[in-house]
Amino acid sequence: MTSPDADPLYPNADAPDRPAGDVSRRRLLQGSAVAGAAATAGCLRDAGDSDGGDDPSRRPTVFVFNTGDGTVSLIDPERDERVGTRAVELSSSFPSNQYTPTLTDDREDSLWLNVGRGVRALAVGSLSETASMETGSGANWLERTPDGAHVVVSAREPTHVQFRLDADPDSETFGEVTAEDGLGRRPLTNEIGPDSETGYVFTPGSDDVTVVDLEDRTVAERLDLGGSAFVGTWDPSRTKLYVPVQTTDEVAVVDHERREVVERIPVGPSPYGATASSVRPREDATAAVSVAMARLGLLSETTETTYCIGNCACGHRL
Repeated sequence: MTSPDADPLYPNADAPDRPAGDVSRRRLLQGSAVAGAAATAGCLRDAGDSDGGDDPSRRPTVFVFNTGDGTVSLIDPERDERVGTRAVELSSSFPSNQYTPTLTDDREDSLWLNVGRGVRALAVGSLSETASMETGSGANWLERTPDGAHVVVSAREPTHVQFRLDADPDSETFGEVTAEDGLGRRPLTNEIGPDSETGYVFTPGSDDVTVVDLEDRTVAERLDLGGSAFVGTWDPSRTKLYVPVQTTDEVAVVDHERREVVERIPVGPSPYGATASSVRPREDATAAVSVAMARLGLLSETTETTYCIGNCACGHRL
C-alpha cells in the first residue's frame, strides 16, 4: 500500500528526504526467509525460465522496470503473464522502446535505458552491462534510430544537451558519443515546414530556432530570435512561421523560403502559445476597455495558465 503522504508526481526511491540506508527490516527479513526457502527447495529458477529444452533468446518478452526495488519483470506477450523477475539494481523510466522489439533478436543485442544520471545498455540475453555514458542530467529521454545504428539522447535539466551514441556493437566506437546534434540549447517543440523537408525546433535556452534539414538529417542553421520562444504557428498559407518571443513581448516572423526573420511584431506581455485560422473575430467596441482592465489586474477572475509540473515557462505553478 502506498503511503498517503507519498508524492505521486515524484515516486523516487532515493528521495532527498529519505534517510540514507533506510531499508525496511521487515522486508529484509521477509526477503531473506523467502530466498532461504527457495534455495533449500532448489527452486531459485523462475517458472518461465528455460529448462534447456529450447532457446530463450527466441522467446518474445516484454521488460517492465520496477522502480521500487531495482528489478525487472519479464512478461510473455503471447500468454500475457509474468514468467520471470531479475534483480538488475537499476530502474529505467523511459527506456528506448519504439524500435527495440525489431532490433533485439540476438542474446548479445542491447536494451538501451535511461538510468541515474545517464544512459546504460544491457545485453538482452544476460542483462549484463554492455555500455554506459554519463550525461550530467538526471532526466534523459532516448530512442534508438530505426536502423539500429545510433541512440539519440536528449539530456534535460540542468545540461540541456543532445547526444548521439554509437549503438553498433561491431563498431570500434560502440557506446561512445559520435556527435552532438548541433541544436540550440533546451529544445522543446517543433514545427514542420510546408515542404515536409524542413523542421523548425524551438530552442529557448539559446534564444533561437534551429532549422533542420529532414532529408539530410542535419542542422541547416539557427535563427536568432533575440529572446526565448517555445512554440510557433504557420499562417494559413504556410509561408511564414509566427514565433511568440516571451522575453521580448513580440512575435518574430520567419519567412520559410528565405529562412530568416523578416519582421518583429510587438504584442502583449510574455506571449507564449500561438495558432492560426482563416476566420477573424468580429470588431468589438468594448475590446480596448477589457484589455486595459486585464492589464491592470481588474478582471474578476484569475487568468488560467497551462498545467505542468513545477514552474512552467508559461507561468503555471503547482
